[in-house]
Amino acid sequence: MQHPDCPDIDRPIAPRLVPDTNVFVAAYWNPRSASACLLRLCERGQARLCLSPATLDEIRYQLARQPIAEAFRAWTETLFVAAKLAS
Repeated sequence: MQHPDCPDIDRPIAPRLVPDTNVFVAAYWNPRSASACLLRLCERGQARLCLSPATLDEIRYQLARQPIAEAFRAWTETLFVAAKLAS
């Protein structure tokens, strides 16, 4: 697929992932799950994480309530920094 802004450039477009909170919780509890795989695609730049500010707040709130390792919480924050925030 060609890039829509530059039709003469043959560059793949990363698919957009619009997850809910459950994707992050499931990724923590089962690192081999489809949810974890989707987040790893975002980490590698093979998919683009898209979140609304409200969804981002909910994910952070729910992760804070879970007995989740700090390393996972830090990893998700790196994903959030690279995410596209929608209004």
